[in-house]
Amino acid sequence: MLPKRRWKEFSAFFSRPYIGIDIGSASACVALLNEQGKLIGTKYLPLQGTSKENRQLLQRQLRDMLVQGGEYTIAVSGSGAKMLDLPSVNEVSALAAGARYLAPGAASVMEIGGGSAKYIADLQKDHIQFALNDNCSAGTGSFFAAQMQRLGLPLEAYSDMVAKAKSIAPIAGRCSVFAKTDIIHSQQAGTGIEDILLGLCYAVVRNYKASVAGKLPLQKPVLLAGGTALNTGLVDAVRDIFKLEADELLVLDESPLVTAIGTALLAKELGHTMEASMIGRVFEAPAALKSEASPLPPLKDPLTDIENLKQKQPFLPGEEYCLGIDIGSTSTNLVLINEKEEVVHFSYLRTKGNPKGAVTRGLAELRQQYGSDLKIRAAATTGSGRHYVGRLIGADAVQDEITAQAAAAAHFMPEVDTVMEIGGQDSKYISIADTLVRNFEMNKICAAGTGAFIEEQAAKLGLSIEDFGQTALSSKAPVSLGDQCTVLIESNISAHLADGASKEDIAAGLCYSIVSNYLGRVVGSRPIGQNILLLGGVAYNPAIVAAFKERFGERIKVGRYFHVNGAVGAALLAKRHLGESPSSFKGLDCLEVDSVEASDTPGQKDKENPRIKATRPSVFNHKNVKDPGKKTIGMPRALYI
Repeated sequence: MLPKRRWKEFSAFFSRPYIGIDIGSASACVALLNEQGKLIGTKYLPLQGTSKENRQLLQRQLRDMLVQGGEYTIAVSGSGAKMLDLPSVNEVSALAAGARYLAPGAASVMEIGGGSAKYIADLQKDHIQFALNDNCSAGTGSFFAAQMQRLGLPLEAYSDMVAKAKSIAPIAGRCSVFAKTDIIHSQQAGTGIEDILLGLCYAVVRNYKASVAGKLPLQKPVLLAGGTALNTGLVDAVRDIFKLEADELLVLDESPLVTAIGTALLAKELGHTMEASMIGRVFEAPAALKSEASPLPPLKDPLTDIENLKQKQPFLPGEEYCLGIDIGSTSTNLVLINEKEEVVHFSYLRTKGNPKGAVTRGLAELRQQYGSDLKIRAAATTGSGRHYVGRLIGADAVQDEITAQAAAAAHFMPEVDTVMEIGGQDSKYISIADTLVRNFEMNKICAAGTGAFIEEQAAKLGLSIEDFGQTALSSKAPVSLGDQCTVLIESNISAHLADGASKEDIAAGLCYSIVSNYLGRVVGSRPIGQNILLLGGVAYNPAIVAAFKERFGERIKVGRYFHVNGAVGAALLAKRHLGESPSSFKGLDCLEVDSVEASDTPGQKDKENPRIKATRPSVFNHKNVKDPGKKTIGMPRALYI
């Protein structure tokens, strides 16, 4: 029965049974209430496959709940509401109505669903306050699904496994795609899977608190809603992070069904009634799912001569060379330049969570290929591991990525005014004036608009990353997929595939998404000039290059040594900053000596190395004054909350 205090709100309500269907990105819930307002039937259905298959699953389950000959009032809510030809209700209103029905004493409700997250305060008042997540899966159940898939484990085993955890693995609360780096590091350190899974629970809740619930005051008691309430690890994390006592967090058997129940309660306002025998019609594909003519033109092969862009000059014994090393989270690159500042060697190595190991392999490759004839005049490092590796090898200069990228770009194209660099996990925008950095921006904690975006989706489509480009170029009608989280975009892809879109059309649409994500999330309103260089590993993909050319035409070109540009910049800066001083470089075999100091370990706070020459960032009108109103770029937004 409805709680007495809520009868006024739902008075003169139940003239017939009511059905509420809530369709999210990961699950569908059905709630059936009888004429007296009693909950008499529920279904919780994980969604898999195409829209057509999910509609068929819902139809079978709903048919079993209904009485033939009966008449029902019905409505739908959620991100997948357009899947059914039914009137829909606002999901925030439905969540509030369902929470009041199930927990009349709750002051607020937290919902952590598959692809969405919500927080509602002032639940029992006439005017609620609410906050929603943005287009990011971190802080939602999709975060769990993505990580379990990477670990090769079934999602339904999550709760049982996390119950066996003995500690909380330190997983940063950030992009679902980037979190795999933390997982790999934890596994390499010998951390158990159960502890990693519990760490993921804490990462999700930290993100939820930082990006959703933290926007409004915490009001107790709190009802926990959404399918993730079935995860015991997440429930424990919510209690711990929000400092809630046992009676201040309400977790009910019906927690996954709160919005579906609220949808049934609000169905009366829409007045849409149907006989049981006719309900099957709503599961036919609605007109809303029919594909519209693609607004995106087919991609044209840019015919980029990749090998010419990577052409090296010959190595000459007796000359002195400068070494540049770019240590990133995905790759580590080494470059040699000669006295004329021409590239004579480059190597691209996977970092694999071990920057020292990657650089050791790179130096060994140089020693093996050139032997004692190789004389290093100066060495410099850049990238996320620049300070650590700089100490180990005795680098003459340690430079930030922006300065290094700009130095190499301007060296090969003096008229360049805009650099667009997109790597595996990082993307950068650099505005250049008179070869100096004028403005710049980097991606925050999101994989959308990076190479990881394409790698994730190519795997979902069953395409190798090597074949992805040509597949996209063969598309006749690219689909518009928008510019949202790489995990959440999967539901959009599934809808298009169910409606007949080909893999070629999806692949081309993803290339357009790379461009729109990069421009929207990194460049923003910053100026884009007339001489643009495209850098980074994504330039290997001809379809992505084609998508950028479709947007910018002949203004954009693929840069020389696009795949190792940062290392080229480091080598150039090493040569320019050293001058006539002797080099502090320790030699090509320095990392293979057993006497490396124990203090040279990643994670140690960087200390000033007197052997490293201080270098001034090449920034236009740069003033070395900190702005307290600006936050640090790249800090995981919810690491320690």
